[in-house]
Amino acid sequence: MIIDAKKKLRLDLQKKRRLFIQKNKKTPFFHDIGPFFNNFIQNTLNVPSGSIIAEYWPLKDEADCRPLLTFLSQRGFFCALPYVEAKDAPLSFRSWSLEDTLTSCPYFTGLLQPFESRPLLTPKVLLIPFLGFDEQGHRLGYGGGFYDRTLRHLRHAQKELPIAIGVGFSMQKVDLLPTTPEDEPLNWILTEQGLQQAV
Repeated sequence: MIIDAKKKLRLDLQKKRRLFIQKNKKTPFFHDIGPFFNNFIQNTLNVPSGSIIAEYWPLKDEADCRPLLTFLSQRGFFCALPYVEAKDAPLSFRSWSLEDTLTSCPYFTGLLQPFESRPLLTPKVLLIPFLGFDEQGHRLGYGGGFYDRTLRHLRHAQKELPIAIGVGFSMQKVDLLPTTPEDEPLNWILTEQGLQQAV
C-alpha cells in the first residue's frame, strides 16, 4: 500500500518538478546562497571550516548545488561526493576538489561520481537531493534506498551524529509523505525560500 503510494507520488513529483524547471529557467539560487549557508554551517550548526561536507552532483532536474560546492571548497571545507559501492550498500563518500574529473556510476544511469582512487571521507554534514519532502523531515527519493541506508549507517557508526540537509525546491513540499520504518528523516530542508528545521 505504502509502496504503491510512493510510486505514484514519485511520478507526480517528477512531472511537477520538470514543469517547474521548464517554466523557471533562472532558478540557480545556489549561486547567491554561499555566504548565507556558510554562516549557517559555522554559526548555527557549529561546524567549523575544515570539516567534511558531502554534497551531490545533480541528476536530471535536481536542484543544482555545484556553485555551493565550489564556494564551500574555496572557504576551506573538505568536500565529498557520493560513491556507489554496490546497489544494496550504503553510499561511501570520496574527496572532491575543483580540478577533479568524475566518472560514470555503473549502477545509476546518468550519475557522475568520483574515481575510486579518490580518498574516502566521513562527512559531518550531508546535502541530500529529494523528489519530495514534508515538514517532519521525511524525504522521498527515487526508491533505491541509498540515502536511507547511508544515514542509518552513519547514525549508528558515529558518536557525533551527522547533519542531514535535504536540498530542492519549495514546490516539492507535500503535506505528509507516506513512510516506512526504513526511511531516515532529514534534520533540515534547504530550498530557494531558505532553511527550515524539521519538526
